Amino acid sequence: MATCVPAKETVATCAEDIIAEVEANIEALKRRLPSLEGKAQKKERAKVNKDIYNLENDVSYVAAINERLAQKRKEDAIAEDAAHDAKLEAEKQAVGAWARAGCAETETERTLRIYWRNQVEGLFDEYAPTFEKSLVIDLGYDVPQKLEALLARDYANEDGSVSSHLAVDLGCGTGLAAAQLRGRCLGRLIGCDLSGRMIREARKKRGVFDELEACDCVAFLQRRVEASSADLIIAADVLLYFRDLTDLFTSVARALQPGGLFVFSTELALNDGIPPEGRGWVERSSERIAHSEEYLRIVIEATESLVLRSIEVTNIRNEARKPIQGHLCVVSKNVRVLV
Repeated sequence: MATCVPAKETVATCAEDIIAEVEANIEALKRRLPSLEGKAQKKERAKVNKDIYNLENDVSYVAAINERLAQKRKEDAIAEDAAHDAKLEAEKQAVGAWARAGCAETETERTLRIYWRNQVEGLFDEYAPTFEKSLVIDLGYDVPQKLEALLARDYANEDGSVSSHLAVDLGCGTGLAAAQLRGRCLGRLIGCDLSGRMIREARKKRGVFDELEACDCVAFLQRRVEASSADLIIAADVLLYFRDLTDLFTSVARALQPGGLFVFSTELALNDGIPPEGRGWVERSSERIAHSEEYLRIVIEATESLVLRSIEVTNIRNEARKPIQGHLCVVSKNVRVLV
């Protein structure tokens, strides 16, 4: 049998030499078998079959086959990664062109958006009484605590506050995020949620909200928040019910005062990059929307006044006993500290 120098650069060649020699010997033995029929050739036939078996199970041959398979898997993975990167780059260019063009919403998209809003409202009306137990205890949701820790670590004032004028909690639900941040908000704290029943639950948290309204986020920002008046806007576990984020971020940019912060969480799009739809989001099997980091950056930049200050990947909840990853993001208005 062939022998090879086991140097790293010769491993593949060595494996192929061993495979070639062994398989040639096996083939030569197999060619002998048809001539070994009958009782007189029984012992010789058994010996040839045993030799074939031994060659097929030779330690060096088996190791060489495994080395070939490993090399093939490595080459396939490299080719797959290259194809994936090329696809992501093409999709990135496509979504960038779409976002910069400011494509108008089609009638079909408008119909779907309204339908989706109604679905979300109905879901959370039904969910409201058991919302906190299901989300916090059953699913391990702790985004409010993580957002507070992020703000306290990097953005708090000397007195520990993160808002001294007006804080806005978008999609406030039962008030989990607001209750977590109330101690750091020295001014007014107002909130909105599509679900009237969620608002009723939020009102039970005494001393948290100064004002609550059952309303969608964009309409609330446009109607109830004066331009350049908010120094903190919160959207915990909210963007995952939006597909296109353009209107929301435009409204946030209008409402924030210079230096004001928009803090929010998202669910992470599969493989990140630009998801298959080419517009920066995918609808997951849970029916929640996951956004890519690239799409978030494009939408933020398109406002011309918001700047991404920080973005972190973290586990935001569990689903089927497995962690779901997402982004924790901080955006500011007219403060150019790019990440």
